[in-house]
Amino acid sequence: MNLGLTKLESMTFDQVNTKLITDQWNEMWRVASSIHHGTVSASLLMRKLAAYPRQNQVARALTELGKLERTVFLLEYFRDAEWILKQDVIERLVLSAGSLL
Repeated sequence: MNLGLTKLESMTFDQVNTKLITDQWNEMWRVASSIHHGTVSASLLMRKLAAYPRQNQVARALTELGKLERTVFLLEYFRDAEWILKQDVIERLVLSAGSLL
């Protein structure tokens, strides 16, 4: 069993419901605007959305959008982690070469 792949698979999702996101896009903006302008507190809104998550299309759409955000974050993290690792190896090689002089 490939343990690395198993760990990666645990970070993935089923297909994201983009139709739900696009259908609820205006409502999600309205929710974000209400929080931004202080019309409603984020904690109150989250309690309301969490009360009936299966019945609340906006809550489901926000969850789907969160999946996309997490995917983008992970892709950027893995891309940057590879670059950081390469930079670290180069720095160590330069330091070790300098100590040989």
